[in-house]
Amino acid sequence: MGNIKDYLVYFWKGTDKLLLFLCLLASSAGVLMVTSATWHTMKEGALLPRDSIALIAAVLIGLAIAMVISLIDIDIFAKSWYIWGSLGIILMVIVLLFGEAPSNRADARTWINLGFFLFQPSELVKIFFVTTFATHLDAVRDELNRVRNVALLVLHALIPFILVAISGDDGSALVFLFIAFAMLFITSRSSVSSSSWTPRSTRPPRTSRTWDSRPSVTAASSAKASLKAPTPRPARSPFPSPI
Repeated sequence: MGNIKDYLVYFWKGTDKLLLFLCLLASSAGVLMVTSATWHTMKEGALLPRDSIALIAAVLIGLAIAMVISLIDIDIFAKSWYIWGSLGIILMVIVLLFGEAPSNRADARTWINLGFFLFQPSELVKIFFVTTFATHLDAVRDELNRVRNVALLVLHALIPFILVAISGDDGSALVFLFIAFAMLFITSRSSVSSSSWTPRSTRPPRTSRTWDSRPSVTAASSAKASLKAPTPRPARSPFPSPI
């Protein structure tokens, strides 16, 4: 029990609390909208509709999974980018071959029937895409202005976009383009900021100003003081002048 408490404290200290709050806020808004849309289906005596309870359970399970994933070093995901990219493509090919469409959208074959529930692979592919695209950006961030690198990044973003669009889920397909554009924009801004800033240790030393064309402050003060000071009189000799 003590280990669980220590881990929860560790998780809370290392968590981006603003990001966690925004995620929970978005999830709560989703629960409210689902509850409002399915209120008429609620059975007598139930506190919430069945769909709302399922969504709340999914949010709690997602939070638990996030806590487990936070224990894994992010570099492991980055180094295994080819696994996640290949798995995402395989999932979308399975959707195109064996996907099922909801009753109200016969043209959108975006679900896989696992028997006990329906699974939408495009949601998991989004996580894979963020991992692979972030790794790609990190590899070319120093040469992001080259046409070849930009073309490869665009091709990278178009692969999941085309596969998801063919399955009939145009909304999710546009989400991939938005994610790619946002990540590309943030990376380009950070690259410009890092290239325009140079560490203090590597900056060239400041060149001192030359004052050859005008007298220095000390010289001017000395000259001014010499003008104001009275000229000393020569001392009188006790002997008479020979002239």
